[in-house]
Amino acid sequence: MLIQSSILIGITGFSLVIGSTCIYLAHRLSCQRQILSALNMELAAAFQCLQDQNTLPSPSSPAEGKAEPDRGPVEDRAGSYSHVAALTRRGMDAEAIAEILDVSPNIAKQMITLSEVARKHQKT
Repeated sequence: MLIQSSILIGITGFSLVIGSTCIYLAHRLSCQRQILSALNMELAAAFQCLQDQNTLPSPSSPAEGKAEPDRGPVEDRAGSYSHVAALTRRGMDAEAIAEILDVSPNIAKQMITLSEVARKHQKT
């Protein structure tokens, strides 16, 4: 009888540990999903801003051989680079940003450089 009681107590304790772990993991997963949702919204806004500024070539017409229109002074475009700067602050490198924005790594590097220039220009 004593052995059955100790086994029952052990199983109950193990069940409590498993249940607590599941609750903790569910909470962490919920937090990560909220962060992912916020990042997806930020990325969508950045992508839309880049498309609005004609920074990204449209899929139907490649940008090769076409003159780019004058987009005005840097002050007007500085906001579009803030999204790229936000991605770099989150630890993304040029290759990751290129993959997300569906551009070449060289263009992503240029966008990162331009975002740094725009940030410095805004400070002055």
